[in-house]
Amino acid sequence: MNLEDARRLIQWVGRASVEELGKLVAALTPADVFTLQGWFELWAHQGQLPPGGDRWRVWLMMAGRGFGKTRAGAEWVHSIAASTPGIRIALVGASIGDARSVMVEGVSGLTAVAALRQRRISWEPSLGRVKWPNGSEAQIFSGDHADGLRGPEHDLAWCDELAKWREAEASWDNLQMGLRRGDRPRALVTTTPRPIALIKRIQGDPWTVVTGGRTKDNINLDEAFAKVMQETYGGTRLGRQELDGEMIADVEGALWPRDLIERCRASPLHHPSDGPPPPGKLGEELIGLWSGSTRRRGRGRVRMRAGSWSRDRVRTSCTCWRMRRCAACRR
Repeated sequence: MNLEDARRLIQWVGRASVEELGKLVAALTPADVFTLQGWFELWAHQGQLPPGGDRWRVWLMMAGRGFGKTRAGAEWVHSIAASTPGIRIALVGASIGDARSVMVEGVSGLTAVAALRQRRISWEPSLGRVKWPNGSEAQIFSGDHADGLRGPEHDLAWCDELAKWREAEASWDNLQMGLRRGDRPRALVTTTPRPIALIKRIQGDPWTVVTGGRTKDNINLDEAFAKVMQETYGGTRLGRQELDGEMIADVEGALWPRDLIERCRASPLHHPSDGPPPPGKLGEELIGLWSGSTRRRGRGRVRMRAGSWSRDRVRTSCTCWRMRRCAACRR
């Protein structure tokens, strides 16, 4: 059975009756089932397939948990490595352990995909290196150690869970500067969306193509799991991010949205001063210490609140009051 035969078979399955499907299942050999499972192109969601064209440099796949991001990444890397001799690939995880256990040894990782494709690859755990018979190699790196990506050159890169990297900015920059080998260097980022600055920057780059999807789009997930997740988290902020793959920038109900903070950023301050404000509520018997400063054109703002005491304590502890004022100004 070749790929075209398998495509026609899948189309026929959609029209077949229950009796016809029963006959088909009885006729399939274990080798046929294994082959069908290995043809990822037959089962993949549109968001799991590589973008068309040759003008993109970064493929950003932001999707919910269980969507199939790891399988898509491993399929993309393996298909190119197996068909292009001698290329060098960076596999970058949140840590070396994550890169090894998920991207290489995981149930949807490179070794599993190679087995489904009935191809032999060599995994050298002590060196963190995967080798293909045609001379292509993939090396694992950690997003927690940016300097490890300084120097090596690569044709391809697969970056998993970028939002978890501790040194995300520096690691990404070092990776991009080394992604210069071959005719068309490219990178795939598979991640659950989180509102970090780096993901927003990558998403806005003109050479980035974004795909994605929801957890429930994966027909291979257990139905009970999908139902429990949807009933428990569906419609919530966590569910929108982790299940539906939405980028949510602000906490629900936040008084100070991120875009408001950015619009209100001010120039450097001058003339620091401090002192006690009036009570915050009518009849309140507490008094607080504030520290602020003025800007050009006579405007000012409060920088911090240094504490609060009862009025009786302030009257009997002037020295303590002065010491706290001095400490606030120094800060």
